Amino acid sequence: MNRQEYSPNTEEEVSNVPTVLLILAMVILYGVGIYAIISVIMQNPLAVAILIQFLGAFWNVIMANSRLIAILILSLLSVTIILMILILKLIAKIGREITVFLFFSGPIVLLFIGALTIFLRILVLAAIFIVLGILFLALVIHWRKRIYLAGSLIELSAKAVSDEPETIGVSLVFSIFAFISAIIGVAGTMWIYSVSTSYFDSETIGGVLTFLYVLIYAWVIYAAMYFSNGIIVAIVDDWFRSPSEDRAWLSKGTKRVLKVVNPIIKLGFIMALLDTVARYARSIRMERARRNPLMIIGIIFFKIASAMAYGLAQFVTFFALPAMIIEGKKFKEAVKRSWNLITKHFIDVIIYMSAVGGVYAFFVLIMVLLYGVTGYLIGVFLLVPIMGISGDLVVVAGILTAIGFLIFGFIPAYMMIRPLQVAYKTLLYEYALDREHGFTLPSRIPEEIKQEFESIIANPPPVKTMFRPNNL
Repeated sequence: MNRQEYSPNTEEEVSNVPTVLLILAMVILYGVGIYAIISVIMQNPLAVAILIQFLGAFWNVIMANSRLIAILILSLLSVTIILMILILKLIAKIGREITVFLFFSGPIVLLFIGALTIFLRILVLAAIFIVLGILFLALVIHWRKRIYLAGSLIELSAKAVSDEPETIGVSLVFSIFAFISAIIGVAGTMWIYSVSTSYFDSETIGGVLTFLYVLIYAWVIYAAMYFSNGIIVAIVDDWFRSPSEDRAWLSKGTKRVLKVVNPIIKLGFIMALLDTVARYARSIRMERARRNPLMIIGIIFFKIASAMAYGLAQFVTFFALPAMIIEGKKFKEAVKRSWNLITKHFIDVIIYMSAVGGVYAFFVLIMVLLYGVTGYLIGVFLLVPIMGISGDLVVVAGILTAIGFLIFGFIPAYMMIRPLQVAYKTLLYEYALDREHGFTLPSRIPEEIKQEFESIIANPPPVKTMFRPNNL
């Protein structure tokens, strides 16, 4: 059985209105933002002159220490490549064990705190911690097979990213795009609010125009994020469904995403709108109510409702992007498909949203600490001799280099985590498809894990989810 048996023929939508509107939004975003930056430059020639002098002096410092800087850059690049490979191999090797350990350590810690507070004679607090610990431990034991599944998917996600490193490249490109867009977006937002409020002599009009510009910025970012994530989904899907040969390519994944670009743009707009409204709601200050009880209640309700709407949309569309890429679903169909799979795999989704990120964060912490250790060693054994630093300052030089490496380490860690999380969600979707087709589709699932998956299906726990009888 091949992909064509579960993936319908993907038909490109006749209307390209979403794509055209997004292009128009990008023109507005970058046009206004770049104009705002140029306006600031033109209106502040003295500040620009000072900045140019500073950059010139900075460039002179770089040229004067070119050898040292080149060594640092080469060291960072080498360490980044080595640590990424090491951490991915580590996750692929012991990701499941760490997942189980972290899940079981949570209730144990709660019980320990409860026992400790008994000795401190804080009985009420002790009772709370003990009850929570017992409940948490019962849930972990009850859903231990789902936790084992999560651990297996964590290991497979690391294997996918390790075998297909272009997924990290996609994450890097998006990160650069998002960073540049953020600078332009901030400049444009400040310029629009300043100009519109003074021109119309109205903070309300200025606020509305600013809101619309922020919405445009959010739409561009969300669309780019889903597009880049979609490429990762396509690459992981091709990797997972071609166990005997390598069919996962960046160009192929990009072409698959382009076929469903309109649904992706629609998804990006919905999430951008809800996110922008929620951010606006959080920014509203209670002072605006002027001690009006009804207005205070209205503001509180708006804050809660907007946050809940955004969170609910994130939950409902959990599988929407894989549905678009893997099965060629359009926007509404993808959302329906996502909700259908959520109701069938509710516990798996909850485990991902509540704890999988923590497992990845554990390995990120290891990676960042290794950056710090490596930075200290490079500082002591490489930079100190080159710079001729005296012996009493060796430790200080090592610590400063370690701090610099630590700070830099968060950048590649973030770029590695994004494809891992997307790969996990994709593999969970693949697991759902395999279940629907009796595990007859070609895949890279190891035989022992496949048997474990089938065991989960064959022995469902005798409970019900909030949606339907549990048949997991």
